[in-house]
Amino acid sequence: MPDSATVSHLLTTGLAFWMFGGLAVMSLLVAWSDHRSQRIPNDWLLAGLLYACGVIVMHAAPGGLLLVAKALGFGLLGMLIGFVLTAPAMLLRQLAPGDVKFMMVIGFFLGPIGAVFALLNAALFGGLWALALAWRAGGLAKVLGNLRFMARSLWLSGFRTLGWDLGSQGALRMPYGVALAAGTLMVIVWQLGRQPAVRGALGLA
Repeated sequence: MPDSATVSHLLTTGLAFWMFGGLAVMSLLVAWSDHRSQRIPNDWLLAGLLYACGVIVMHAAPGGLLLVAKALGFGLLGMLIGFVLTAPAMLLRQLAPGDVKFMMVIGFFLGPIGAVFALLNAALFGGLWALALAWRAGGLAKVLGNLRFMARSLWLSGFRTLGWDLGSQGALRMPYGVALAAGTLMVIVWQLGRQPAVRGALGLA
């Protein structure tokens, strides 16, 4: 994993802006596709991954092969973290394979810590969205009643039985790629806000 001096060097060369820009475009496209057709095209994810690799090589190459290897390793570690954090949900049929692959590509762009924050933001956004959808479908009283029923069921079963299957017919369907994209965009905005050039342009430096 690159040390802080290496990461600082990469950011000052403009790598962050190219990476964040490409990731933002890919996230918006994925969100649009998932919302419209409940599908995340593999071609878009592959294109995003190749773009990220190209940007890393282009900006890190002047620093030598070791710097390129460290930067790519940083991205691969983020990809691994993205997989580890979402694979269990896929096995429980709470996430689709496309969501997991999207999260892995997000991890490659943002690195391990960025991947964690993107997923946390996505969980918050997805939870609020699911609550809004449930409210629209049956009102607040029904939502709270369902939550009490699920909590009581878990308690009586000793927290061994999870009967919620988002893949079953009639279950609440929410394209989680949209939530992942929203969480990623939150991280991008936060990270760009920490860049000296951006803060200077906004008069915050």
